[in-house]
Amino acid sequence: MNRRSAESLLWYDLETTGDDPRVARIVQIAAQRTDLELNPVEAPLVVWVRPDDDLLPAPEACLITGLTPQRVASRGAVGELAAIQTLLRAMARPNTCSLGYNSIRFDDEVVRQSLFRNLLDPYAREYGAGRSRWDIIDTVRACRALRPYGIAWPNHDSGATSYRLEDLARANGLAQDQAHDALSDVQATIALARLVREKQPRLYDYAFGLRGKRAVQQLLDDPAQAMWLHVSGMYPDADCRLSAVASLAPHPENGNGVLAYDLRHDPAPFFGLSVAQMRERLFTPAAELPADTPRLPVKTIALNHCPLLAPVATLDSVSATRCALDLDTCAQHAQKLRAAADFIANLVEANRRVDLPEPVDADFSIYSGGFLPDADRRRLAELHASPPATWREWQGRFQDPRLDTLLLRMRARNQPDTLTPDEHQQWNTHCRRRLAGDDPKVLGLTEYRARIAALGADADARAVAILDELTAHGNALAARYGIDG
Repeated sequence: MNRRSAESLLWYDLETTGDDPRVARIVQIAAQRTDLELNPVEAPLVVWVRPDDDLLPAPEACLITGLTPQRVASRGAVGELAAIQTLLRAMARPNTCSLGYNSIRFDDEVVRQSLFRNLLDPYAREYGAGRSRWDIIDTVRACRALRPYGIAWPNHDSGATSYRLEDLARANGLAQDQAHDALSDVQATIALARLVREKQPRLYDYAFGLRGKRAVQQLLDDPAQAMWLHVSGMYPDADCRLSAVASLAPHPENGNGVLAYDLRHDPAPFFGLSVAQMRERLFTPAAELPADTPRLPVKTIALNHCPLLAPVATLDSVSATRCALDLDTCAQHAQKLRAAADFIANLVEANRRVDLPEPVDADFSIYSGGFLPDADRRRLAELHASPPATWREWQGRFQDPRLDTLLLRMRARNQPDTLTPDEHQQWNTHCRRRLAGDDPKVLGLTEYRARIAALGADADARAVAILDELTAHGNALAARYGIDG
C-alpha cells in the first residue's frame, strides 16, 4: 500500500458551551473518516462530554443546539479528558488530515485548549507522520469568488452571501438531518465538499495542496509574483471575500505570520504615519476610530491556518468584475510599496508587543505562558501513562508553575476521588470564584440568570423548556457552592 492510498480525512465537528474558543467547553464530538475521494471508511464517532462545575454554558449557545447540561449528561456523557483522548487518538493516526467547516478558527482552537487543559500536547496531532489539518470554508468562499458555477449560493436577508453550513446545505439539496448536531454537521460538510470537488475539482485539489505552511511559504517566496489573490472572511462580502495582497515582511512576534497589505487601497496616504499612529489604526476597534481615520489595510496571514492564496492569473475578467477588483490599480499600489522601505520597517515595529501581558488563568494560558520545558513534556507523558490513582504524586514535580494548577483541576474534573480534603477545598474555591463572576473571561451566575431572563421574554415552548433547564442547572450549582442570590 502506497502512502497516498493510506491517507485519510477525518471530518469533525464540535458542539460547545459558547462561541469563544478560548473558553468554550466541548459538549459533543462527532467525526467521520473518509478516503481522499470522500467515501466513508469507518463508522462515525460520536462522544458526549459531561459538563463541569467551573463553567456555565452560554444560554444563547444552548438555544441554538438544544443541548442543556442535563440533556448532555443523560446521553452517556464522559469526562472531558476521556472525550478529548478519544478524539486525539483518531486525529493522531498517521497520514490523517483533520478538517471541518470553519474548523481552523474555531474547532481546532477548542481542541487545542482542551488538550492543553488536560496536560496533553496541543500541537502534536497537527504535524509529523503525514498528519495535517485543513478547513474547507475558504475553499467554498473561493468557489463563490472565482468559480461559482454549479453551486447554489444562498443570501442573507441583507443580500450578502450566506456561508452558513445549514444555508448552503439547504440551497444545494444536501442532507442535513439536524443543524447544530455535530454528526449531522459533519455529514453536511462532507456532502458540501463532494459538491465542490465535483463542480470545481481543480480548485479543490489546489486548496487541499495548500494545507501545509511550507507550501504557503513557498508561494509567498516566489520572486516572480508581486501580489497574490487572498480569500478570507476578513474581506467584505461586496468584494466576494477576496482581495489582492502584497507580502511585506514576516510578523515580528509570530513566526507563523506574514504581514500583508490589501492592494485595493492606495498605500501612499499611510507612508507618513508614525509607529504609534500605525498601532492605533491596526488595533483600535473600527467603531472607536475617528471618522476621518481609516484603518491600516494590513492583515496577518497565518501560514499554519491553511490560507487560500492564488496567483493573480487565476482571476479572469468575469471574476474580476464579480469581485470588483482592478488588478492594474492593485499592481500600481504594489509598485509603491516596493519603494516604501521606511513604511514597512515602521509597520513591523508597530506589530511588536509593547505592553507586558496581564496574568492569565492557567486554563487560558496556552499562548501566554510559553512552550513547556522538555523535561515537563516528558513528565506529562509519563503521568498519562500512569494510573489515575497515582496522579496526586505528580503534584509539585513540574518546572512550569501552570502545570500544578492544571493537574489539580484535571483531577478534580475527571478523578475527584483522588483529591485530598485540602485539594477539594481549592477546587471548591475555584468553582465558587468563577460562578460568582470573579473571572472576567467566564460567565458568572448573575449574568447567566440575566441572559436567561432576557431570552425568555419572547421565547417559544422549545426555548422555554431549555431555559427552565438552564435555570435549574444554575440553581443547583449555586446551592452546591453556597452562592447567594
